[in-house]
Amino acid sequence: MLNTFQPEYLFAYSTIAHELALEAIAGRLHIEPASVLVSGDVLTPEARATINKAWGVEVQNLYTCSESMCIAIQRPGGDGMRLMEDENVLEILNADNTPVAPGEIGRVVLTPLYNRTLPIIRYDLGDYVTRGHRHDNEQFEPITAINGRVNEALPVQCADGRIDSIHPIVLSEFFVPSIQKFQFVSHSPTQITINYIAAREIDAVVTSAFQKILDMKGASQSVKVIPIVISKSLT
Repeated sequence: MLNTFQPEYLFAYSTIAHELALEAIAGRLHIEPASVLVSGDVLTPEARATINKAWGVEVQNLYTCSESMCIAIQRPGGDGMRLMEDENVLEILNADNTPVAPGEIGRVVLTPLYNRTLPIIRYDLGDYVTRGHRHDNEQFEPITAINGRVNEALPVQCADGRIDSIHPIVLSEFFVPSIQKFQFVSHSPTQITINYIAAREIDAVVTSAFQKILDMKGASQSVKVIPIVISKSLT
């Protein structure tokens, strides 16, 4: 589809842009985007180099989320990311809920300034970033790294023996209408337990729904799924 569409601008998750770049280098994807913007997960040095090799462009790295479409930006060749402080109040806090010093890692607490209909005030994203040093001539505070998120990826073994993982964003799409709550427990890359709360036992339905996610990774035959109903009500 991308070969037919021939996009001039490519905006994707960092990991997806990396995979597309690998496909281009392998000769299976034939597109020539003039600009590549990435967001949604950490842009690794390997991914940046691969994208540059595939299309000869410098990546623009955006820090975004559903609650605020632009938190920070790293322009091509730039050092670190600059917070969009005209659009958000972003606090970088330690475990005691006090601001971390420059060079230290803290969790992100966000207050967008432009959402007046449904305001979000001091929302804990669960992200961890490294606070940068603001120089006298800099308008916006920098962050030097997006270190990760509290949510953990779920490791799985693919059919060819590779160890891959299912991203938390993908796991959030797991849906069974009658489930009230669920939890994924990784025992190993080949065994996952799904604890769930529902009005009745629906192990087969839960397994079938999760197999669709495993199919996307080519892991449906190599991963054992054990559904367990832990309660038949929330009361």
